[in-house]
Amino acid sequence: MVATGSTLEEIVEQLLDPNRRVPWKELIESGLHHTMALRHFQALEPEIPKLAGWKKLSDFVHGPLSDAYPAEVHRNMRRTEAWRRTLAGHGLSDKRALRLLEGKEQRGISSLYLTRDATIIYYFRADDALHEDTLVIGTLSKVLKALEAQLKPLVFSRLFVDVIASFPRVLEDSNAAREEQIAQHNKLRERLLTQLDSFSP
Repeated sequence: MVATGSTLEEIVEQLLDPNRRVPWKELIESGLHHTMALRHFQALEPEIPKLAGWKKLSDFVHGPLSDAYPAEVHRNMRRTEAWRRTLAGHGLSDKRALRLLEGKEQRGISSLYLTRDATIIYYFRADDALHEDTLVIGTLSKVLKALEAQLKPLVFSRLFVDVIASFPRVLEDSNAAREEQIAQHNKLRERLLTQLDSFSP
């Protein structure tokens, strides 16, 4: 569907002009959002194997498991247990990934992961029996199309913006993880050199 108030040609012109801004709503209504998301992801993709901070999917928890109200901790434990059962059922427990997004929704909690082979994993854990859990695995295009078909337009629009914003953020998080690793290596290096100096020639 072409966006109200703007023709498809006008939106394309705005996208090509770095000095002009395109409203997210018009971008999504134009149908160009999938192309835009794919181009952003293709820019990130060569760097994915070089990112730092990888964890097994089963090591991720959903919500704080401490320092929260007991009822919230209990709810997060149930969410995490369900997440791990889902992973085990799909043979994904040991697959390494980075978490791109996690957020509470009205009906539960959702999260988005990126694996080393550029696979996207979307998971929604429902907090009641009236709604089903959702797991979508595949390319970015496959996941976005599946979510667009499932979610209300406003909910999808917010999620889409968050997904795009997660790409530069995952690079920032990776840099922070690498800097922490370098600091740890430097401390170890200094300790080993100090120990080495304790020996005489």
